[in-house]
Amino acid sequence: MIDAVSRECDDMFDVDRRRVLLSTVATASTGTAVGTGSRLRASGTDEEPTTNRTSASAADDGSTTVAQETGNARETTDGDGDDSDRDQVTEADSPEMSDDETGIDATVEFLDCYRVRITGDCGAVLLGVSFEADDGQTGTMVDPVGDVDGERTIDPAAEFDLPAESCVLEYVELFETGPATPGLGDERVENPTYEECYDERLGDDQGEGESTDPVEFLDCETVRVTESADDVLLSLSWWDEGGLLGTIAEPVGAADGDRTVSATEEFGSFAHGPIITEVELFEAGTPVVPGGGDILVSNPNAERCAQSVRENHDGSVDLEPVEF
Repeated sequence: MIDAVSRECDDMFDVDRRRVLLSTVATASTGTAVGTGSRLRASGTDEEPTTNRTSASAADDGSTTVAQETGNARETTDGDGDDSDRDQVTEADSPEMSDDETGIDATVEFLDCYRVRITGDCGAVLLGVSFEADDGQTGTMVDPVGDVDGERTIDPAAEFDLPAESCVLEYVELFETGPATPGLGDERVENPTYEECYDERLGDDQGEGESTDPVEFLDCETVRVTESADDVLLSLSWWDEGGLLGTIAEPVGAADGDRTVSATEEFGSFAHGPIITEVELFEAGTPVVPGGGDILVSNPNAERCAQSVRENHDGSVDLEPVEF
């Protein structure tokens, strides 16, 4: 009799306990629905799922589904809200979004022997070009061609009015900002087919007649002497801080058959310039005086070099005109 009464009491207690648990779960489930809606509107949060959110899932689907849904909120791509949360966290943590990135965001593609396509952004572009001059000799040119904003295909033959069939692009210099000063670019990209293109388009100039052109102007202030000489004399033009034109004609020593000479290294820095206008080679016994060399080679790009200096100086003074 006592055992029967005890079992009946236990059964009544279990019924009441289930009613309490169901009431608690229903209340938690209602509160979580509101909280979940607010969480989705505030996208990009790293906040962990709350206890109420878990309780709501438990009330609907049971404990096994609770564990899955809690994981899905952080790990799966199902659902617009959860996927947006995850993607935004990934982008914020991505090294590609780092503020520490520096340099020029551009790519360079050499389309053929003389044309180049630049994709990206840079403040200035400078080209190094070899070509056949009107007198049949090989000339070189180093000159800026403006900026790039997005994508630009550059044809140096058209830019510099050169014959396309004998024009070879050697390299490209990219500058984050101007001015474009030769040799001071933030990035220099060499044409990987330059040698093949040079041999194909200008190779005849490098054959038996090479001794007739023993001086190569690498840029406005640098030359290569490919013939032995007892003495080499450089003639330069430059401008001082006030814009006044100056000239120098000075020997720089002998050449042993292959010597590269930089005017800046030989004579120091200049306010504006310098431009090598002429190179003279002297054999042994020939007096070393300007204009008296055994071989004299003039810079075919002197005018363009002067134009480049004018375009790239800060404009604080007017540079005196010069004729070559």
